[in-house]
Amino acid sequence: MSKTYQESTNANLLIVLDASASMAYQGEHSACSKFRYAQMLASCLIYLGHRQGDRIGLFGGAEGSEVWMFPSGGNESFKSILTCIGGMSPQGADLGEGAWDKFKSKLPKQATVVYLSDFLENEHLLADRLSFARSSRYESICLQVLDPLEQSLPEAEAVRFVELEGEREVSVSPGRIRSDYQSSMNEHIEKLSTILARAGSEFSTLRSDGEIGHGIREFLGMRGSIR
Repeated sequence: MSKTYQESTNANLLIVLDASASMAYQGEHSACSKFRYAQMLASCLIYLGHRQGDRIGLFGGAEGSEVWMFPSGGNESFKSILTCIGGMSPQGADLGEGAWDKFKSKLPKQATVVYLSDFLENEHLLADRLSFARSSRYESICLQVLDPLEQSLPEAEAVRFVELEGEREVSVSPGRIRSDYQSSMNEHIEKLSTILARAGSEFSTLRSDGEIGHGIREFLGMRGSIR
């Protein structure tokens, strides 16, 4: 796998890292937040690209605090991007369309773009944000990072609510709520997959309690299949 990757690269690798507030979520059984997982995965992908001779770039952050580092080679650029990623923290709203327009206008003539996010909002904007992916000069890979509790609500016992004044009561079945939530989340992920496929982007969902190695393998597999 590493030999194939080495023969296929020496190009531009751009990491898009979502640092909006929703990425800060960390479930009670998770070792790290969604952003921390994405942060570590982004650093690993940048390291791989640097080792293979790629020019590395970074775009991301949140509204009002966007980061844009044009792809460049060499050790100094590599260290600067890792330092920048390490200093990012999730806060605020998703990046605005002005930032995305600036990003697209300054893209190099050819690149592999890897977008790390939870993709829990603004899915209707993805086709426009990733419009460059329709060109054969670009490869787009979207890796969704979710906490396990976002995919499947925890088990809980039934709850009964009783009025403080009066005799009315309402019973709530967590099992039913959990089932409805799972159906809605599965529909959301399926919708994302369809939107991104139409936009010309590869897509995979990762869990923040999973091994970073799994995310790396997903990236390598997708980059290989695109090429």
